[in-house]
Amino acid sequence: MRKWTTVLMLTALLLLGMVAIAQEDAAEDDMMMMSSVWASANGALITADGISEIEADLSAVLATSTGFEGIFSIQSVAFNAAGDGYVTVDYTVDAENKPTAGALMVVEGLVESGMSDQAAVGMGTRLIAGESTGLLTPKGLHIIDELGMVLVADTGAKKIFGWMLDAEGDVAPVLTLNVGEGRAVWDIWYDRGNDILYAAGTDGVALAYDLFSETVLMATEGEMAEGEMMAEPMPTRMITPSDADGNKLSINLHGVDIDYDNNLLILTDIGDVAVNTDGQIFTIGIASLADGATEITARIAGDQTKLGNPVDVIFDLTSGGLYVADKANDVVLFYADINALEGDINTAADAELAFVKPESVEIYPPRPLMMMETE
Repeated sequence: MRKWTTVLMLTALLLLGMVAIAQEDAAEDDMMMMSSVWASANGALITADGISEIEADLSAVLATSTGFEGIFSIQSVAFNAAGDGYVTVDYTVDAENKPTAGALMVVEGLVESGMSDQAAVGMGTRLIAGESTGLLTPKGLHIIDELGMVLVADTGAKKIFGWMLDAEGDVAPVLTLNVGEGRAVWDIWYDRGNDILYAAGTDGVALAYDLFSETVLMATEGEMAEGEMMAEPMPTRMITPSDADGNKLSINLHGVDIDYDNNLLILTDIGDVAVNTDGQIFTIGIASLADGATEITARIAGDQTKLGNPVDVIFDLTSGGLYVADKANDVVLFYADINALEGDINTAADAELAFVKPESVEIYPPRPLMMMETE
């Protein structure tokens, strides 16, 4: 009997040990997949520019990558699933330091190297730069890992450009989108759930390119005859944030994102660039059907919000909230549970972090990867 009791005890201990190891492995996997929040800083000089990882609760800056070389300023940052950073930059300037050409810098392993504070970026791993690129003043960018493409909104060229993720050098974009006569767009975001690309127009109009993957395939799969250039696709819908009477509320859209689980379009508006108190955030429901003057679901604005020039926004799938970069007021803000908000809201953010000249906010891992891991 004692022999069998000993065997049972050893078996139980072994099973408990296996469970403990499995729990530790699961915890490690969860830690590896925990999202991290990042922001780029665009100061007056390149020495003030950086890309920082910050605490999700906005309690502190964890680490900052600096030491950029061969460029004049950084703009926005985005990550692919592997943790490589793609950064829009001002590449050349005139005698008055006004940008004359832009570039896209790729920094392989930026997420990993960025964990070390004051990591020097230098000239990055590779550059997409030169006359063939068409880049003048690139701003917001977005990576679509599923399509192997990075998209860049260029306010100077008044176009949206697309390259394959492994592009390098003075290469023409494989895709160019028309944004409409006289309009510039500041940022773009791809709705994977509905296959729609959204863009934020500086004239206060949001653009939608429906069935976007078909456009990409046409541009990249050689469906055009040899030597023939693909016509620049136009937006299929134009959405103007409006009140219940159809009056336009938007002025100068900059940031755009989409909660595609709830079909909620999220837009930031900087208002008058000379005023640091007139920023706005709009949400629009049933975004995939919105067209023309569209009544907003919610608007965050007013003297309690610290919204002056909210230049970028990122939706956090984990919390259901928003991170916002407000460059005029040197702050990163967080608004919780964005889907529960309705009507006009003039309240302080749920959290904030003092951050000098934030130009963009981003979350790593990218949302599609997070969705696959949680399913």
